[in-house]
Amino acid sequence: MGLLAKDRSSLGIVDAALTPTLTLSGFLLYVVHLVRSWNMVIAMMIIGVCNVE
Repeated sequence: MGLLAKDRSSLGIVDAALTPTLTLSGFLLYVVHLVRSWNMVIAMMIIGVCNVE
């Protein structure tokens, strides 16, 4: 983050507590984003196949 070095000591405990949560949340959001993207791709492929036929 953009924290100053002198603030790191006081916020170290907070960072240690929040970092795994933020990482997990970010990972879940990334997975959801990928799933949505693939849903769009699959939907477009299905529409394309239907239009060809």
